[in-house]
Amino acid sequence: MIALADQPLLRSEDIAALLDLFAARRDNVIIPRHDGVRGHPLILPADLARALVRAPMEISPRVWIERHKARIYWHEAEHSRFTSDMDTPQDRASLLRDESASDTQPDDDKRSKPAMKLDKKVCIVTGAASGIGLGIARRYVAEGALVALADLNLDAAANAAAQLNAEGPGQAIGIAMDVTSEEQVNAGVAQVVEKWGTVDVLVSNAGIQIVNP
Repeated sequence: MIALADQPLLRSEDIAALLDLFAARRDNVIIPRHDGVRGHPLILPADLARALVRAPMEISPRVWIERHKARIYWHEAEHSRFTSDMDTPQDRASLLRDESASDTQPDDDKRSKPAMKLDKKVCIVTGAASGIGLGIARRYVAEGALVALADLNLDAAANAAAQLNAEGPGQAIGIAMDVTSEEQVNAGVAQVVEKWGTVDVLVSNAGIQIVNP
């Protein structure tokens, strides 16, 4: 699974719906879509996930996945939570205001929604030693996931992992990873696979900004 860190409206039942769909179509790339707009997160089958990790870094995941468009299965969502993200504090305030308004509408099905299915799922969260990344990792561990906190600062990642292990019920480890280094990314993924056997979820939270004068 490739998830973004700026989709505050996503609910556990949204992720569960994607996982249920993937369980029935394990050879497909599962991508949500609402009113023709592509959303996130998306789920890759194991062979494509491994190939994506090894793809040249100058090729974006979107371009790479489009090369395998014959294997894409579109999940047509009835709501915009998969396509709503935030880039500014104003975006966040607007999204949360809209969601709060929608929550005032009656919904007899809310109590029957499935819980997030992250128990024993192996997850890598980049930039996870602090901030948004740590918040995502904490929620995943609280849902029973096995989480690798990948960060430039290994000591900070290891300390954060120790804290999350104390909170449980999932498990966490800290790994060193510079997302601009293909060698370090491959080594970090290999470390996770060696410990837990696979990778189910990747949260690409860490990023870089290149500013030209």
